[in-house]
Amino acid sequence: MHPVTFSFTINKQGSTEDIYLLRSCEWSADTAVLYAVQRSPLWNSPVQNAAEIHAQQQSVTFMSYYSSDDSSGKSKSGIYIGLLSEPKFPDAKTGWSGFLNRNLRPYVTAEHNAPEGNYTVIVSFVINEEGYMSDVYALNDPGYGTTEEAIRVFKKSPRWAPAMVDNKPVKYRAFQAVNFSLSGAIVDYYYPLP
Repeated sequence: MHPVTFSFTINKQGSTEDIYLLRSCEWSADTAVLYAVQRSPLWNSPVQNAAEIHAQQQSVTFMSYYSSDDSSGKSKSGIYIGLLSEPKFPDAKTGWSGFLNRNLRPYVTAEHNAPEGNYTVIVSFVINEEGYMSDVYALNDPGYGTTEEAIRVFKKSPRWAPAMVDNKPVKYRAFQAVNFSLSGAIVDYYYPLP
């Protein structure tokens, strides 16, 4: 399953505008979805006196699968349009960023004698239907122990509440940037949410 998530505004006249891609699947799928939203017929605006309605969000999920008919060997693909709720980290107080702050070793770059600078690791991971994290890997390796440290901590993640499509749990791939910043003797780090 490959979700494309986007947001848009419905103006007072019922037209869609301010269309933004929130989660990409693949450029041709993204383009097809955005094109469809742009060509949407007029909506009935439920708010008569407001200038516009903000933060309408929709997910389109592309599903790819192979036919069970071994004789044909043909692949089939489908498209599913539904509301997607993203996976939720179990600790509501400190959240995912709090977990990373508690578990990552911020001085890993200094321990590896890195020169001053910023070292960002982009980690890809899946939260499966049961809420467990799997398929953790880095999309890049800035070196100095940063990639190994990020992957070590991600693999320690507790169970999440899985993503849901129409009240059914689904696999969800997310990406996370972990930035180690080394300047003199000070190491700082931050974790944008996926």
